[in-house]
Amino acid sequence: RWTAMASAADAAKMAGVGLCTGTLAGLFGVGGGAITVPALCLLTPLDFPTAVGTSLAAMVPTALAGTAGHLARGTVVVSVAVPLGLGTAIGAALGGKVGLAVPEDKLQLFFGCFMAVLGVRTLRSIPKP
Repeated sequence: RWTAMASAADAAKMAGVGLCTGTLAGLFGVGGGAITVPALCLLTPLDFPTAVGTSLAAMVPTALAGTAGHLARGTVVVSVAVPLGLGTAIGAALGGKVGLAVPEDKLQLFFGCFMAVLGVRTLRSIPKP
């Protein structure tokens, strides 16, 4: 199990993953679950639960930086964001507990199915010319 950076090359690889996921998060509002977790699973020896936890920890600065940019542009509805954030925080805490209790293979299967459904729904919502 990978518990620390083994080399400068590992740190550079993670910075590259972060750059890519941060760019996608800024463009599409996705990151941790959709991009970072699969990238960590593919590019490192992290297991799925550890990739989820590591991704969540890495998303804190991403969310703060993205929020600052959107606040400056006036594209944040604070009256929506505050209760949404509170609910999300509570849900993340509950989901983290449940996720640690579910076998890793089942968690990965559910994650893959969830991402596939989201992908299909996104593609179906594209306006037709």
